[in-house]
Amino acid sequence: MGVENRATGFYSGWNLLEGVSKAWFIPYIQGMKRRPYPSDLSDDQWQSLAPLLPAAKPGGRPRSVNLREVVNAILYVLRTGCPWRMIAHDLPPWQTVYKY
Repeated sequence: MGVENRATGFYSGWNLLEGVSKAWFIPYIQGMKRRPYPSDLSDDQWQSLAPLLPAAKPGGRPRSVNLREVVNAILYVLRTGCPWRMIAHDLPPWQTVYKY
């Protein structure tokens, strides 16, 4: 069983989910660590687009951001119409996405 926080009344811990299918925790798009948004690229779309994106600059700092997530964030802004600063928290920071 999970542990109840008496101040909030909420349970914590995975034991609370014993016997429940955890399939919805597993992202179904390859390489993603979050649940996908409707605006995200499918694997086939990404395979078509990836070769067209520029490679990291040689001799510089290694790229620390996943380009697929940057493209997904751009598509998220286009689809939802939200301001750059209101990009969902599980996408790259808005400043990174904006500069791409």
